Amino acid sequence: MGFASNSSAPSVSIVIPCYNGKDFIEHAITSALRQTYPHVEVIVIDDGSRDGTVEILRRRGTSIRWEKTGSNRGACAARNRGLALASGDYVKFLDADDILALGCLESQISAIQSLGLTERQIIFGDHVPVDETGAALPRPYRYSKIEDCEAPFEWLLECGPMTSSPLYPRKALLEVGGFDVTVKRGQEHELNLRLGLAGYSFVHRKLDCYLRREHSGVRISSAGHERIIFSIDYLRGLIVALDRKYDGAIPDDIKKTLAGTIWHIGRTKAQSWQAAGPYWRLAREIAPNGRLSLSRKQRLACALLGPTLTARLLPWWAKLRAIVRAPRSAPPAEQPQ
Repeated sequence: MGFASNSSAPSVSIVIPCYNGKDFIEHAITSALRQTYPHVEVIVIDDGSRDGTVEILRRRGTSIRWEKTGSNRGACAARNRGLALASGDYVKFLDADDILALGCLESQISAIQSLGLTERQIIFGDHVPVDETGAALPRPYRYSKIEDCEAPFEWLLECGPMTSSPLYPRKALLEVGGFDVTVKRGQEHELNLRLGLAGYSFVHRKLDCYLRREHSGVRISSAGHERIIFSIDYLRGLIVALDRKYDGAIPDDIKKTLAGTIWHIGRTKAQSWQAAGPYWRLAREIAPNGRLSLSRKQRLACALLGPTLTARLLPWWAKLRAIVRAPRSAPPAEQPQ
């Protein structure tokens, strides 16, 4: 599907990576083709599917542009291939099991123009978690409180926009080299951090951009809702890059957020029975005055049990609290005699 000719309006390429997505790919493509913004092309990269997805793509004819790769290479490689084929001024990434909200592109292009955003500012909106049937699920807390403003850099460190929330300028993606194919979890988090370090900022507008489907089947991305798991070498490199960005004086708010993120990574490592010590030492190194922002109960537990045992007990403690706090059904009313 190409662009309308003789138009000075910005064009958008919707890139859909897909792997064994026959159960949902039709919904994703339909949501892309039904966008009210007219200057759109839809590109689907099939990443080695073996479940009949390719037959579905063939039936779409010339309404989309699609390509089948060889073996399964992962979400980042598929998205990068779609980016290489894209000719739009902007790129919207959409996973094959998600649904682009009707009017999303028109609203985001309109916001870019009405706000007078520069080419170094990236508009982004919200996502709606849904189950396999499309019923809405609770939105994660860290995404529920973001205001209509330029997102602070520490928010990019903590989580940042989800995959299909931003409308990326294609030039920005090409400048930073697209997705890092070595990252298997939280790929958009890592990409958005690189864009932030390269001088791009993210501007939020309250808009439900897409429905993110939670299901038990195959996802081309393996991120789930967990934060990205970085290596120690990557994190040290990130600290160096931040030091350069802020001319040797990283703000305390940035240090505090980064230390908390590194602590969380260590906790996740400990819970999966991997070495967490290097992450916790690095967290203390970067934390303002060497003090981590832990709750009083967490500090007491770490002092008594040690951080590793504390980390491994936290999920069980959360489950116990949920059971204790669960509302109890009222006793049956007495029947009149």
